[in-house]
Amino acid sequence: MAPEMISLDRLISGEIKNSVVLSSRGIAPEFLARLPFVNISEIEELPAWAEWVIVVGGGTLIDKVKYVVRERFPNTKIVAIPSLWGSGAHVSPIVVLNGLEKHVYRNENYVPDAYVLVPELGESVSPALAKYSCGDVWSHVLEGFLSPLATSQLREEASSIIATLLDLPLSSSPEWFVMSGRACLVQARSSVGLIHGMSHVLEPVLAEQNPGEWGHARLCTTFLHPVMNYNLSRSDKVRKLCAQHSVDLSLVLEKLKSMFELSAYQKVIALAIPLWNRITLDQCSRTNCVLVRREGFQFFNDFGAEYGQAQ
Repeated sequence: MAPEMISLDRLISGEIKNSVVLSSRGIAPEFLARLPFVNISEIEELPAWAEWVIVVGGGTLIDKVKYVVRERFPNTKIVAIPSLWGSGAHVSPIVVLNGLEKHVYRNENYVPDAYVLVPELGESVSPALAKYSCGDVWSHVLEGFLSPLATSQLREEASSIIATLLDLPLSSSPEWFVMSGRACLVQARSSVGLIHGMSHVLEPVLAEQNPGEWGHARLCTTFLHPVMNYNLSRSDKVRKLCAQHSVDLSLVLEKLKSMFELSAYQKVIALAIPLWNRITLDQCSRTNCVLVRREGFQFFNDFGAEYGQAQ
C-alpha cells in the first residue's frame, strides 16, 4: 500500500496530534522549529502516548525508525520527511540496517503511513554529496530495470524514469526527491544487482577504516560505471532490453561516466578484490542482470587501469 503524500502545512496544522519528532544531526534548527511537536533523540525513547512519529533525515535513520516502530510500537504511525534524495526510504517497503554486515528486510508493513517532501532541505548539500545522491537514484532505477525479476510493465515504468533522469542536472533539484521515490519503488518490485552487492559488502569495512568518508550513495555512484560495463561485457541482455524499451544506452553510459571518479574507484577496488567471494554470494549480486562469476574480480581489477589509459 502506497503511503499518503501530505503537505508540510497540513503536518503542522495540528491535524496530526500526539506526535513526536526524531531528526538526523545536521537538520536546520530553523526547519525543526517549524514542527510544533515534542523532540526525541532516539526512537527507542518513543513515549507511550505517541500516536505518530515524524522522522526527518536520510535513508539510514528513516529505515531504522521504520523497523523499530513496526516491530516494537505497532500502534504508532510514521511520517517520513527525507532530508536528501537518493534512498527513497520514505516510500519503500525495504529496510536496510547497518551493522558489522548489512541486513536487508522487505515487508509491505515497513512502508511509512505518510511522507512530506521538503526540497529546501536538500539545497544546502555539497556538490559532491548531491552527485552521490543522484548516483543512488540511478543505481536503483537501472538495476531495477535490468533485474531478471522485473516485468515488461515495470521496465516500461523504469524507462520513463530513466528518460527523466537524463535531463536532470547532477545537483540539487526538487524533482530528484520525486524521482528517488519512483526509482526506489521500481527496484522494490524487482531487485537490485551487483552495484548494491559490492556496496553492501564494502560499506561496513570502509565505515570502520574511514568513518564518514564512504556512505552507501557514494559507493553506488562509484560502481555504476564499472558494473554497467561489466554487464555489457558479459551479455547482450542490457543492449536488448534498452532497445526493447526505448532506453538510449549511449546517453545512459555518458551520464554514468560523468559521475565516475577514477581515484575513488582505485581506493575501494583494492578492498573489494579480497572480498570478492562474499560479493558474489551477496543476495543483491545474485539478482544481477548477468551472472556474477568468481573470476569476475579480474574485470574490476583491470577496469581502473584500462580507464586511466583511455583518458
